[in-house]
Amino acid sequence: MDSDKMSQSLVDLVNPAADKILQRSCSPTYPVGSLVVQPPGCVHTKLYRDYVDEIREFEVREDDIWIVSFPKCGTTWTQEMVWCINNDLNLNDARKTSLVERVPFFE
Repeated sequence: MDSDKMSQSLVDLVNPAADKILQRSCSPTYPVGSLVVQPPGCVHTKLYRDYVDEIREFEVREDDIWIVSFPKCGTTWTQEMVWCINNDLNLNDARKTSLVERVPFFE
């Protein structure tokens, strides 16, 4: 694939008022603050910066499990359920490791 087609810039989205609202209302799992990915202009959490290379280089395997859903329709519950079923109901590891680490989330 041509590297020019994959070239993107990550621009911090500075909005103190929005950050204050997010800080009060969002899960502590996700950091406050956003960035804009250009192109195409998508807004992501700042965590995207830590994983952008992994996402670009991700190779889909035949045994991957994908959970595809609309917002607010039980995605978190489904992620927990699928992870536990796929890991022989290992609740000790489920409690020790955050859901974000156990079930990577492409958005």
